[in-house]
Amino acid sequence: MAEWIDQLLVEQKLAPRTIAQYAAGLLYWDMWHRLRYGMPLSLSAAPPTAVSLDAVNAFIDDHLAIAVGGRLRMRMTSTIFDGLREAGYNARVDCVAPATSDWRLLVLQRAHSLSNLRFDRELVRRRKPEIYASWEAERAALGITMALPMSATNTVSALLGVCNDDREGTMDVALILFLCRLTPSQVAQLRFSELAPGTIVLDGEELDAVELTIRDPIGELQTSQPKMRVGRDSREKQPNRL
Repeated sequence: MAEWIDQLLVEQKLAPRTIAQYAAGLLYWDMWHRLRYGMPLSLSAAPPTAVSLDAVNAFIDDHLAIAVGGRLRMRMTSTIFDGLREAGYNARVDCVAPATSDWRLLVLQRAHSLSNLRFDRELVRRRKPEIYASWEAERAALGITMALPMSATNTVSALLGVCNDDREGTMDVALILFLCRLTPSQVAQLRFSELAPGTIVLDGEELDAVELTIRDPIGELQTSQPKMRVGRDSREKQPNRL
């Protein structure tokens, strides 16, 4: 760890893991600044001074996504890109995800706070949407589809859909539905043996099923119906409470 980073972070009594994460972020900033401006990051000076707004804007500009030659890469010059890669950064990707740039900006903001230096949070707030928007737009230009968020109901349905029709599958179905319908404290009281299927007869057919009596029922529904039964047909039904 660089001496200036050690002095900045260790004296703050931060957790070792937090120190390591912040140090990695600041070392990246320092290397990028050296490649971009030919000098160390101003926070490393004695005494430290605030990083200029021009430098923060340039950092964001350099890390915006752009589609080139059928690949997603960052808008920084090849000299900066190659220099960072030679230093061990961004080795596996041509373009870092927006969350990574977001995190590195947060690290810089935190470093200014620890150094009692002013940092323009409004600048980052204004430009953060641009980081994410360029990522999505350039990915779309390459034909990379966006993953649509799944609702809780669709997520449960997807999980139930891959459960097998055997006894182990019935146990999986029971566990999924119990997790949906019980409170965290009730789930914590579950025992693995309670998920072992028994058998019931439905329409003349013998089926595997799991039956559970809820411990410490809450609410009118659980109190009036403390028993839950999960069988093979349960995967076709949506949970009562998500």
